[in-house]
Amino acid sequence: MVFDTRDQTVYNVEVCDYQRKRAYRYFNPKFRDAYMTYGKANHNDYMNQAWDDIDFTDLEVEEDWIEKARAIVAGSDYSTDVSVPLDLDDDELFILMKMAHERDITFNQLCREAIQAAIDREKATLSSIKA
Repeated sequence: MVFDTRDQTVYNVEVCDYQRKRAYRYFNPKFRDAYMTYGKANHNDYMNQAWDDIDFTDLEVEEDWIEKARAIVAGSDYSTDVSVPLDLDDDELFILMKMAHERDITFNQLCREAIQAAIDREKATLSSIKA
């Protein structure tokens, strides 16, 4: 944990699962951009490295980090899925819930499919640029 000893502001927290070779970190959203800017300017080659050849998985949801950290400390199994915050207004939420209902899947399943489709499109775009 990196924090200010004067006012107890937490800047970021990290947890490493050495058994499973996984590392997670969470940034205080108020300071994430400053960290990334500093890291790219001063430590670009290592800013994502937890140890050896293991990179951090950055988590966007505080509760996701807490859940993983507790499980790692307890030596328990945990989900390697990464929670993604969605900021939807009521109309958007209703439309998506109707879509999930029409497809007879859960709202979470629909969100996972949509996110995976976006990732796949991005990977395909990057692959075509590199080719």
